[in-house]
Amino acid sequence: MIFDLEQFVHDPIGADQGSTLVFDKAWSVMGEFEGARRMRASIEYLLRGTGSIEDRMTELVDGTYAMSMPGFGEGS
Repeated sequence: MIFDLEQFVHDPIGADQGSTLVFDKAWSVMGEFEGARRMRASIEYLLRGTGSIEDRMTELVDGTYAMSMPGFGEGS
């Protein structure tokens, strides 16, 4: 499952994800278990959190959500 979460970021199906440099560095520094935990928390918050989806996405991109994963956001 952890491998699947990391591959989710790198999978080009559907759209070009942009640079994953920030995500890859954060994943390496925090380790795969913490990286996977934060990815799950970020996706869960984006899909099911409170408030508008636009506000939730902004919090994830800006890193103001406490469990946001660095590099998880809009492609550059």
